[in-house]
Amino acid sequence: MTASNPSAQTRQLEQLRHVMATRDALGIAEELAHVDPQVRATAFRFLSPEQALEVFQHLDAVHQEALLRELLEAQADQLVEAMAPDDRVRLFDTMSAADVTQRLAKLRPRERQLTAALLDFPAESAGRIMSPEFIALQPTHTVAEAMAEIRKRGRIVETIYVLPVTDDHGCLVGTVALDDLVLAQPGARIGGLMATDVHAVRADEDQEAVASPG
Repeated sequence: MTASNPSAQTRQLEQLRHVMATRDALGIAEELAHVDPQVRATAFRFLSPEQALEVFQHLDAVHQEALLRELLEAQADQLVEAMAPDDRVRLFDTMSAADVTQRLAKLRPRERQLTAALLDFPAESAGRIMSPEFIALQPTHTVAEAMAEIRKRGRIVETIYVLPVTDDHGCLVGTVALDDLVLAQPGARIGGLMATDVHAVRADEDQEAVASPG
């Protein structure tokens, strides 16, 4: 749905307000992807901050970038700050170098450091889209120690449902599922719970090669 005059834009906004009252975040994002950028930005302001972030995360990077240009700077800054670093890099890949530099400067130090680390990987490499936020366990850790670490850091990492297990050199040796930790005895060792049939990739490998089966 596109709008070329004020009356058409008004009709679009009315339709979008109905969509936003009846659809979930994914459905709203799908509708917003098909309207003019100005209409998209106006409709976006009807959302609560929580809804806005969820809908924004469902938009593809091109539409995210277009929306940011239409929003008030404070709201745009909040949305970019709240993104996961790997998602933020996908967005930054649609921007000019000058815009990326400006956006990086506005991030809090930790978010800026994590994002800059991913940007250092070559374009189209696996490292470019890997999340730098995760909890790594070791085989010698007990379940109690693992759960304590999850409680401490779980809110700031991207996922806690499957956790990597690494050796003393940081090399991946297995994974352990959160539900296995919850059901295990506190004194059990991670090495006895982890799955070892894992496939590791190098950060410099091509994204398409990594995604291809076999």
